[in-house]
Amino acid sequence: MKGKLLWLLWLIAAAALYFFENNSGTRLILAASVLMPLLLMLPLLIKSDRARLSFEGPERAERGNSAAVSVNITYENPALRLLGTELLLYTEYLLTGDGESLSPVFSGDGRASASIELKHCGMVKLKAELWGRDAFGICRKKLLAEAETSLFSSPQLSMPFINLVEDTESSGDGGSFSANRPGNDPSETFGIREYQPGDPIRQIHWKLSEKTGKTMLRELGMPVSSRAVIVLDLAGSAFPDEMTELFFSVSRSMMLSEQDHSLCWKHREELQPRLFSVESEQDLGAAMNEFFGAAPEREVGLGSLAFGSSFAHGLLICSSLPDTEGGIGLGGRLTAAFPAAGSYPEAPGGVHLLPFRPESFKEDLARIDF
Repeated sequence: MKGKLLWLLWLIAAAALYFFENNSGTRLILAASVLMPLLLMLPLLIKSDRARLSFEGPERAERGNSAAVSVNITYENPALRLLGTELLLYTEYLLTGDGESLSPVFSGDGRASASIELKHCGMVKLKAELWGRDAFGICRKKLLAEAETSLFSSPQLSMPFINLVEDTESSGDGGSFSANRPGNDPSETFGIREYQPGDPIRQIHWKLSEKTGKTMLRELGMPVSSRAVIVLDLAGSAFPDEMTELFFSVSRSMMLSEQDHSLCWKHREELQPRLFSVESEQDLGAAMNEFFGAAPEREVGLGSLAFGSSFAHGLLICSSLPDTEGGIGLGGRLTAAFPAAGSYPEAPGGVHLLPFRPESFKEDLARIDF
């Protein structure tokens, strides 16, 4: 913009000089003032695909830190060196969809550098574009020179202490059954209650009904495993980084404590819940690669998940409390961890609450019981 203004002022001065002094010298000055910028624009009109860009920089850095990235520029057409060039660098975070544009600083040796502050965790897409302009900045054109790469912004993981609360009862043969929900295992009795219309007739306790004079029903037990499931629902979340870091922090702590568990989230592209079993460090690494490789769905929630009797413990990390019992069917205890400031609604029936402050979730959730 500054170059255009200077050229325009110079052109006005040359035209005024020609108007008052119409001679060969003033005509030459006016002609040069018009033709010189046009000549400097000629490199922009040539085939402009003979420049190459390449990235240099780290493959990963931790969220909250800065990553130094360089872009190397190779001019295969010498005429392009007559241009003024401008390099633009764009970033996009796969987890949030946020991004920004940067103007790297040229060092004069065909290299431009920029420092990227990693604001979110997960994959960061980097794209560089080269633009050319004439010396006066009158004409500007995007050159056919682009480069793309990616950088992994590592989540800041903590080590919360995990305590699995036993909400099951043991039977005589060593099996575990839910203490909260009936099931369909006739080998174990969950409880006795009065018959209600629609109850299975085969579960009527005839002897007790005869003694009490009322029709009594025997509720059957629900067998459960001792495994835990950690569910992440980022729908509507204003704190995706903190919730994601909590998600994998809990998993890592359980993995190091040799507590077998599964991770569950909703895949954005497939729009289906993904269930990933974690028993080792390799399993956790594979789960993180899959999670960050295709960002989770953030607009539509998980909806109803029926795990049946597969898990005795469930931790739901969500942005707001579920309407019903988490929409998650478990054989045991369900705990909902969610960001909250001040008061929050009452818990749905059977759901244990675990509120935390996003800015200090590592301190608030140094111990997690679920």
